[in-house]
Amino acid sequence: MGLDRGPARRLRARHGRTRRGGTAYPRARRQRLPRRRGLVSWQLAGASVRGAQHERLGTPAQDALERRLLPNGAILALADGHGSAPATRSDIGAQLAVTVASALLSEIAASDPTPVDPTCLARELVDRWRSAVTSHAATHPLFPFPSSLFPLPSSLFPVYGTTVLAALATESHLLTLQLGDGDLLLVSPLGHVRRAWPRDGRLLGGETTSLCLPDAWREVRFARRALEPDAPALIFLCTDGYSNSFRTERGFLRVGRDILSMVRTHGIQQVERDLAVWLEEASRLGSGDDVTAGVLYRAEAGGK
Repeated sequence: MGLDRGPARRLRARHGRTRRGGTAYPRARRQRLPRRRGLVSWQLAGASVRGAQHERLGTPAQDALERRLLPNGAILALADGHGSAPATRSDIGAQLAVTVASALLSEIAASDPTPVDPTCLARELVDRWRSAVTSHAATHPLFPFPSSLFPLPSSLFPVYGTTVLAALATESHLLTLQLGDGDLLLVSPLGHVRRAWPRDGRLLGGETTSLCLPDAWREVRFARRALEPDAPALIFLCTDGYSNSFRTERGFLRVGRDILSMVRTHGIQQVERDLAVWLEEASRLGSGDDVTAGVLYRAEAGGK
């Protein structure tokens, strides 16, 4: 599995808590801005692994991943269920979150390039998730009580509590949204890496905003960018179990550049094959948490 023995040895996780040497991926080289040859074609890779700590305790994974290829683009959606004692169905809440986010972004893609109202999108995302949670709880009651004693929605949503992180890439625009922790990196054609938005200083020590909050829509971060020639060549999304496996911010950000280099050198299919291995090692030697990640790569139509 994976590359030949030389590059494979360089695919060890570069998170700070491991004592192993080496780098996670082949080092990126400085590259010239590629010439535009035609229409944009988006390629996808993604993986989700059960955390090492969940494996040891025999508890279910809390992350979820959904990806969709569209006629005019692609979608990646990730979610990280809270997994705390009150959130007994957060794994289901996470799956509902990625399904809802993907469906909503698919509708937006169908109307691209129609402008998107951020407030309306945020409200719609939260409302649809709450509706999905209510429907699930109606067919899978929390308690064997008569329906008249069924918990009110205000007390139901924290049971399914989760974050959500998603990106829609079309031929003309890139749309990103986030509620809660997790990371979304934008990698330029030259390999420069930046976050989609500044880190939220409130999200420390396991604390996070969530779809289950009363005013969750106010916490949704949203951005829409036109695909200019210098627009991101690669978008990397991951739950916090991955970034928490790195000792430094600099080490984590380097992942975006390295993955871009690997996609260009070996193709998105190789990244798809190796991604789960990287994530499993990051969890085992780093955070111990579930780890989910996805890659959106912008290629020219007919390109690699």
